[in-house]
Amino acid sequence: MSIDNNVFVLELLNKYEGNPFAISIFDLGLSTRAHNVLLEKNILYIGNLCCTDPRELRNVQGFGRKSFDEIQEVLSWFGLRMGMKDLMNIREEELNKRNIETYSIN
Repeated sequence: MSIDNNVFVLELLNKYEGNPFAISIFDLGLSTRAHNVLLEKNILYIGNLCCTDPRELRNVQGFGRKSFDEIQEVLSWFGLRMGMKDLMNIREEELNKRNIETYSIN
């Protein structure tokens, strides 16, 4: 990853309070083709993208290897990849547990 990419990632993480899953695809600087395919599949955040099976995107007409590689590269900047469903389920359960604990304290 280049220095420019490091700065870009740090700026996005700062904007989204350190939560890479909340980063909007609109902020990723993707090509028009990659961006439009994600919108077509209703993938609006990195979190949605990480939960997506890569085969699902590869089957979209007009979505080629170049767009696929572009998305994989951007995710790699954050240490993420597509197909992380288990990780996202664990994270969601953890957040729900924290919310329950917070409400029960008050």
